[in-house]
Amino acid sequence: MKKNMLKEQYARLFKGRPSTNDAKLIRENVDPEEYIDVNKMRQINDVDKRGEINMYEDGEEIKVPLKKPIDGKREFIATVYADDGYTSFTFEEEVEEAFESVGIDTLNDLGDFMEDSMF
Repeated sequence: MKKNMLKEQYARLFKGRPSTNDAKLIRENVDPEEYIDVNKMRQINDVDKRGEINMYEDGEEIKVPLKKPIDGKREFIATVYADDGYTSFTFEEEVEEAFESVGIDTLNDLGDFMEDSMF
């Protein structure tokens, strides 16, 4: 009985006819800019005053202010990874989980968003 019910639910999902109960199985990704205040982030981290070469040091902490709280926090910290002309920004696992909890795709969207925002 339960097996048939699950089979029907997944069939609806894959045929494009989800019911309201299926909403937990489908989640739209949220644009990080809905939560991260880019202008404030650039301002408090003095992005516009940095030189074009070696803008960030490896291990440097970047403050990431939020437009609205996530898990009761108004700001997170990203750590810079800089090596051989390549720079990326990483977050602690619990911060990534907090972003994921509001629908921000940390695997595909957050890294690109940070790089676009900070250069």
